[in-house]
Formats: sequence, structure tokens, C-alpha cells
Amino acid sequence: WLKEHPQDPSLLLTLGRLSQQNRLWGKARDYLESSLRLERNPETCAELARLLASLGETERSNRLFQEGLGLLDERLLALPLPETARA
Repeated sequence: WLKEHPQDPSLLLTLGRLSQQNRLWGKARDYLESSLRLERNPETCAELARLLASLGETERSNRLFQEGLGLLDERLLALPLPETARA
């Protein structure tokens, strides 16, 4: 499938997850990073962030978690929120 669809971010995310299940950390990282290069989405950000955190790359992991949350925020409905308290 990868040969036929090398630019499919969903396929690359799935391959990253399968690699993680098989404890192929380097392959998992490569697939997840490739997926993110093609499409920024919160799910892939979170998967790569979790992997990087477990590999000790805390700073990059935190950045990816933040990016993923930001991407999720963009998908939320624009509902009213309370005004920020003023000091």
C-alpha cells in the first residue's frame, strides 16, 4: 500500500502506530514525522508527542502536544466564552 500511496498521511499514521505496536521506535517516528509533513492534524501530533516523550525528547514532545491542542481548537464551534477577569 505504501508504494501505491506514499503521500497518504492517514496510511503513514497507521504505519507509525503499527510500528509502535511492534516496538520499532525508529520506524514509528519516521512514519509519524512523514505523516505530519503531509498534513498537520491533532491525532498525529499526539501520537508523535507521546513517542518522543517516552524517548526523552520532552521539549519537542511538549511543542507537539501544544500544536495538537491548537489544531483541535480550530475545529471547535465558535461558542461564547466568559470574558477574561481583569486585574
